[in-house]
Amino acid sequence: MPSQERLHIGHLIKSVFDESGMTVAEFARRIHCARPNVYSIFERQDTGVEQLITISKALNYNFFDLSE
Repeated sequence: MPSQERLHIGHLIKSVFDESGMTVAEFARRIHCARPNVYSIFERQDTGVEQLITISKALNYNFFDLSE
């Protein structure tokens, strides 16, 4: 079985965020956290399902469908 590189969700979130044109302050407001926490999210290898649902809605991107 071929090995698969592990997805770094924080980097994917950062990439989608960068394409959104949204400011960090606006993104933080939409996901109900402080601005410094946004930068922490971008560095995380993993995140909780509830937070990922909130982020998906804020960025209008389905992080649960990796075929996008």
